[in-house]
Amino acid sequence: MLSILRRLPLLACIAPQVEAAFKIYDAYTPAELQAAHGISSSCSDALNMTLSCDESNMSRAAEGIDMDYWYKENITSLCTASCSTSLQTWLSAIEKSCSSNTLDFMGSIMQAKTVPVVFKSAYDIACLQDSKSSWCFFDSQHWQGREYNTYDEEACWNDDESPDSPECDEYGALSGNVSASMMDVTRMYDRELLCDECFVKMWRQRLLNPFLQEGRSTTYLLEQYQSIQKNCSMNLPITTSSSTLFVSLAYTDVPGEVTPSPTTSGSAPAATTCVGQLINPPKSGEFVDCLKMAEDYKVPLGDIYKATGDPMCQFNTSICLPKSCEGEVIWDGQSCAQLAAQYSSDKLNVTEMMFLSWNPNIVGDCSRLKPGQRVCSRPPGGQFTPTGVIYAPTAAGSYYSTASAAAPTRTGTTASCGLYHTVVSGDTCNSVALRYGIKFQTIKDLNNVIDDTCTNLWLDYAICVAPVTQAPKSSDGTCGPGASHATCEGTAFGSCCSTSGYCGSNIDYCGAGNCASGACSGDGTGVTTDGTCSPTISCNNPSFGPCCSTSGYCGSTKDYCGPGNCSSGACDANEGGLSTDGSCGPNFAGNKICTGTQFGSCCSNYGYCGSTDDYCSASNCHSGACQSI
Repeated sequence: MLSILRRLPLLACIAPQVEAAFKIYDAYTPAELQAAHGISSSCSDALNMTLSCDESNMSRAAEGIDMDYWYKENITSLCTASCSTSLQTWLSAIEKSCSSNTLDFMGSIMQAKTVPVVFKSAYDIACLQDSKSSWCFFDSQHWQGREYNTYDEEACWNDDESPDSPECDEYGALSGNVSASMMDVTRMYDRELLCDECFVKMWRQRLLNPFLQEGRSTTYLLEQYQSIQKNCSMNLPITTSSSTLFVSLAYTDVPGEVTPSPTTSGSAPAATTCVGQLINPPKSGEFVDCLKMAEDYKVPLGDIYKATGDPMCQFNTSICLPKSCEGEVIWDGQSCAQLAAQYSSDKLNVTEMMFLSWNPNIVGDCSRLKPGQRVCSRPPGGQFTPTGVIYAPTAAGSYYSTASAAAPTRTGTTASCGLYHTVVSGDTCNSVALRYGIKFQTIKDLNNVIDDTCTNLWLDYAICVAPVTQAPKSSDGTCGPGASHATCEGTAFGSCCSTSGYCGSNIDYCGAGNCASGACSGDGTGVTTDGTCSPTISCNNPSFGPCCSTSGYCGSTKDYCGPGNCSSGACDANEGGLSTDGSCGPNFAGNKICTGTQFGSCCSNYGYCGSTDDYCSASNCHSGACQSI
């Protein structure tokens, strides 16, 4: 919900001066207020109660908390105990005195309590604090995440008449829907910020917004909130507010949806360098028209309001605007969903979330944007490409021989593995399962060390994603891939399948360089004779050592048997040993402990050693010298 002041014409005459207490309808007599909205005298009195709040900052918050930058002095001036109590008293009084009264908000009949709800919701965002008394909203203005890479517009739009690269095509390299992993908030922010108390509380507080409408956007925000809690081992339950403020339409020709929803906006981090368009202030006496400025610089009107911090878009110091974008001025009050559908094509499906990412400071509700504003129909700065490969789900297939892992495997990973996947940063069991076209349960069956919530994937370790399929036995002496992967073992044709695809038992079939599968090396044992090893050649020869290293050689020292070095054989898992780098717990290789190390005696829920309350308190500690509750 954008501005309670703009939606109620009667509020246009509120006195602008800053004072410690004020009334919303101070410019009108009780009789005028009652006549304008058809409300009772008791409701009129409740609506016009005195608020013990800083008027300037309270009005700014109600206008749209994200519309411009807030300094800490603004926060502390607003966030007082008297203001908090005053807002709650105001809301309670209106709920009691105006239970059957309604107000007209730009064509929508709303419950009278909508007025204090707007102010209180804005206050709750602005004044949110963590356990260390940090101002969360103030800090959030400096948070920075990343979703996509963008191309510099000058790389495509220049005087060079030579053909543009594929990235400069009409819709760039994006040819389909954005994948779930690209929308995953746990990939957009560093873990330290993602699990910060203020970050989680701010996400939760915005979900408590009573104007949050049901739909895909809210579902996405809720799903990401659950993902944040899971990723950070937190538990802060949330129940979104039911949208009970809307009563009916004041007239029937309002285009688009009318269910109330919040003004969607976002605060860009304070930057020392402008990465968009640096705009110098106008000359003295020169008038700036907001919409013309938006069209001249090809940016959304909401971004002009945010950058100037002025409803008339006047500014006397340089401002930073986003990069230019394709767009238009809308006049019909469409919803975000309608515009997303309008801007979609056969080459690009624009979702509501994509539209909002291009227009983070829309003017009006997402259910009905204010007419007469410019919006982006394509990303600022040009088209974007995913930061990683989008994998379409494909079946893992059948594998008839044991694969060699490109990275160490953990105890509990099946030895009969036909295909391995090396875990990289950002992997989850679901993303791996999607990539290989398998189910999470299959990953668990092949790697029984993985827990039910998949919180213990180890970076740079291999997990099995496909088992070895039992090959059919040869019926005619042929074998291998050219014979439906038929095997020779257990047949009368011999125990070895040669590289030529025929079964036999002598050196021409089983000897080094000749044998493709089966009892290779001539002795039928599959044991190394020269110190080299593989998934089919073991190190069970006392002359070389019991461990097969990831490089394919047998040995007995830590270079062969140690964690991270050993591929098969008598590998030393060394799980549960002392931490050597400050990491600990099941989320890091080795499941190390902290007690007895120089890093501290407690392993935190995030997987790091320490000795302070951040590591040892009951709510933060995973293992070690944890404090009791």
